[in-house]
Amino acid sequence: MKYAVSVLLCLLMVLPVLAQDYADLTYDELVEVYWQYDKDLDALLDAFTASIEADPENVGAYAYRASLYRVYRDYDAANADIEAALAINPDDALILSVQARILFDQGNVQAAQRVGNAALEADDTIAEVHYNYARVLPRPQQQIEWLSTAIALNPRADWHYNRGVLYGLTGQVRNALNDYMAAIELDPNHASAYINAGNIYRDNFAYAEAFEIYNQGIDLGLENASLYNNRGVAYANTGQLGLAVADYERAVELDPTFADAQMNLGLTYYQMGDPDTALTYLDAAVELNPAFDRAFYNRGIVHNELGNSEAALDDYNTAINLNPRFPPAYVNRGSTYRMMGEYELAIADYTTAIDLQPYFPFAYHNRGIAYSNMGEYELAIADYEIGISQAPDYIYLHNSMGIDYANLGEYELAIEAYTRALEIDPTYAVAYYGRGYAYLELGENEAAQVDFDAATDLGYPVTVEVDGVDDFRDVREALEHDSGF
Repeated sequence: MKYAVSVLLCLLMVLPVLAQDYADLTYDELVEVYWQYDKDLDALLDAFTASIEADPENVGAYAYRASLYRVYRDYDAANADIEAALAINPDDALILSVQARILFDQGNVQAAQRVGNAALEADDTIAEVHYNYARVLPRPQQQIEWLSTAIALNPRADWHYNRGVLYGLTGQVRNALNDYMAAIELDPNHASAYINAGNIYRDNFAYAEAFEIYNQGIDLGLENASLYNNRGVAYANTGQLGLAVADYERAVELDPTFADAQMNLGLTYYQMGDPDTALTYLDAAVELNPAFDRAFYNRGIVHNELGNSEAALDDYNTAINLNPRFPPAYVNRGSTYRMMGEYELAIADYTTAIDLQPYFPFAYHNRGIAYSNMGEYELAIADYEIGISQAPDYIYLHNSMGIDYANLGEYELAIEAYTRALEIDPTYAVAYYGRGYAYLELGENEAAQVDFDAATDLGYPVTVEVDGVDDFRDVREALEHDSGF
């Protein structure tokens, strides 16, 4: 199976972990716990402190306690441990490599790399030294190379996981999947590895495999909100909306502050035809995360559905302010402007979306409709043609092409456009209706009647009598662009 490049970075969440007692563990056992996915950081910090008290010359214990302080962003405490350890052994490779990580976190990149090199010169046989050096390098491929050395020296689950993320960022998806599976084998409790492996399958439409991975983690009892959330996305993508809701709700139970799950609940209820409930969850998402551009964007869609155009505009404006390079937000704001009759503002937004994302048939289609609304039918048709070149089976483009050729009086070209739409979907009643109108204008009443009958059979209301010439205008006025918005 060939895998496309997909987004591999799962939402990394610090979830509550049951309190652990590491007091009876040896130093070497504590090191192994440190590299596990599921650990009690507070208890581990206490354990390394006890290890230092028991052996004040244990430089390694200082290194790991400094690493924990770094996780907590307590850099003063971390640097104090570094200084204490270097006073014992100024050439200790492990403590130097941890110092490099701290310098990198504080923005001292060149100093971090210099100290990281010094650590390697001191002892290049320690896997952790290679791992820490990898984390201070600027380019993903460089990080992969040094992580690979660390893994060769001592294969740890979290190192496979982190290399998998880097493989994903560089488009090496098969390698990424292999690393996630290796992480799971080494540490069956590594929830993020299940998530990212499942997401690779999901994003490549291999849903059976995705569910197998997600279920494997959940069946092991991993109560991880992001794991449930991502399985919920897979359920939603496969039309299993009730199961998606159940997973999103479980994610929220596990982490009430999880804005992504709140947003996904909103989207799913919207798909289920319940925009009022959808709005409740989307409100919660933006309250939890006021910088959540996608939540504002999706709430704008729901406001549009409820007829709240001004509220929709406010949400699209917020989404764009948060992320000025968000093409769909410009398209939806443009469509809201278009529905309000602000065609020039709509065209400006569609144009911005196209500038940001030139392959965007939906944007070309909607800009074409806005031009059509202004009577600029040639410009509209030019946009439809570009859209069709990008998405030949996008049926709405062919339908709009038919409408605007008819608006120009080019009825034979209109018939060709409607016919192409019907070749894509023979049940598309609107195209029968539009083609019937074009046949009427050409005086081909029998063909018109056949198309009107087909539209009626498909549930499209046709009230025009073919023999009533005065009613031709009524047919034309009933023709509307289907924007897909």
